[in-house]
This record gives sequence, C-alpha cells and structure tokens, in this order.
Amino acid sequence: MTVELTTEIDPAWVPTLLQLEYEASRPLYDFVFDNESEARTAQRALFDSGAGEWVSPHGKAALQDGEFVGLIAGALAADLTRARLGAALALTRAGVFDDADVARRMQLGVGALVQPEEGDYYYGVVGVTPAARGTGVGVEIFELARKQGRESGATRALGQTLAGSRLVSYYTETGHHWVGEGKASDPKTGRELHYRHFAHML
Repeated sequence: MTVELTTEIDPAWVPTLLQLEYEASRPLYDFVFDNESEARTAQRALFDSGAGEWVSPHGKAALQDGEFVGLIAGALAADLTRARLGAALALTRAGVFDDADVARRMQLGVGALVQPEEGDYYYGVVGVTPAARGTGVGVEIFELARKQGRESGATRALGQTLAGSRLVSYYTETGHHWVGEGKASDPKTGRELHYRHFAHML
C-alpha cells in the first residue's frame, strides 16, 4: 500500500489532524500553557489563520490508499523562519500573547527547537493515526519528506524529538545522527523542556 503526502486537507480529517499535532507538540504546549484548553485555543488560532509550520503548505497529510494516516511538517530553512514569524503574528492577533508569561515561555520554548540553516530542510510535527501505528507508515512518511527536501535542493534534513522519547532509538536506527540539543527552563513555574536535535543527510 502506497503512502503519499498532500497539502490538500479534507475537512473530515481536521479533528484527527489537530489531535495528532497536539500529541506531537505537547511537550512545547505543556511548557508554554497552563492547561490543555489554552493550548487548544492557540492551536485552533494557528489552524484557522493558516499560520505555522504544521499548517498547509508546510504541513502535509499522509494518505494510504486515500485514507488519512498521518501528518508531517516540512520546510526549507527560510520558509520555516517565515512560518514561525507568521505563527507568532497569528497568536498575537488572537490575543494569546496578551499574557506576557505565555509570550515569554513561547519564546523560550521555540528557542529550544532545532534552528535550520541555509541548505537545511526541517521536518517535524510527525503524527500517525492509531490504526496505522506499527505498520511502517511513519518510516514511509519520513522517507517521503526527505525526498521532498532533496527535490527542494536541501542537503540535510533536521528535526528534533524530546530527550528520552521512544523515538530516539528510531532515529539512531534509521541513519540519523545527533547534532545538538535545545533546553528551556522557566524559573517562574519550574517547567523545563529538553529536545535532542537530529540530522539526516539528503
């Protein structure tokens, strides 16, 4: 069964897509926001405004025989910078950053994410539907994303995963190598965020 990526999002997929994105981004959401309701509000603001790295055209749905099975975000370094700036503007307009502590923690949290340079292709925010887990779909999604990176002229794919995540072993077993880490801590709440950054040559 063939997996393909598309930027055309069927409205019927949206609830599952948002859930997968929430699960993938939860470490950042938990660091920034005080509860799930606040995080979901911010997430919806990004989706409705078409802003952020996981929203089309950078966010792509994975289909297997026409069925939605997952998502991945992918963008060249310059496009990712624009997407993140667009996300910040959308959240500001939505009033999410009216809380100065939320704005401060978001800045800290995003600073812990991998920061691609020219020639890099970022991929992340990966999610696979429960029914498709364990079938190899996730591996195919990553392979398709790397192919898109090569076709875009990139020479290296970069991403991150939470330190201690079960995905760490996956990345080390599939040709990725570790290139650094990103940490954030908020003395006001005691919250901490720790990502490991990985690369795969294209």
